[in-house]
Amino acid sequence: MSDNFYLPVHSPGVRRGDIYRFRPVPWLSPPVWVLGHIDWTNRRATIRLSNLSDAFHDRSRYNQEYVIAEAKLRYVIVLYLATPHALSASVIPVYSFADHKNPAFLKAICQGRLHDKLYLPADSDLDIRESYADLGQVQPMHTGFLTDDTKVGRLSLAFWRAMLVQYSRCLTGR
Repeated sequence: MSDNFYLPVHSPGVRRGDIYRFRPVPWLSPPVWVLGHIDWTNRRATIRLSNLSDAFHDRSRYNQEYVIAEAKLRYVIVLYLATPHALSASVIPVYSFADHKNPAFLKAICQGRLHDKLYLPADSDLDIRESYADLGQVQPMHTGFLTDDTKVGRLSLAFWRAMLVQYSRCLTGR
């Protein structure tokens, strides 16, 4: 294991710097499929293709509709948790280098020239491939997705501090 970057899982619960495996991070890109007029008694519903702008109208009793959306499955790093029992946490999605074909882009990440990306080295013990955290894509995630079964490790204290420095550069744009 890489002692400079990652630590194994020691304690239960969601904490800053924890890394979770393959949790859904939805990206709603148009068009989406909207499931409407649901009748659970007769097992009937209508499905329609929709753009995001007209997907959510007051078509249901509670102004809610079910949406069928494509979701990416990936690692996430917990950035912030408001309280120990909060319903959501701010997470940073992690993208594998295997997903990208542009060598100049990957080299810039490794050299730290992109302020909104943080290089994450591979670790075979934790099953983490060479990847990067996209600091510009911080998003809320329900803590119900963050279980002890899906936790693979955590960032070491030194690497956590390095990530916070990179994140502050991302926020200031320099």
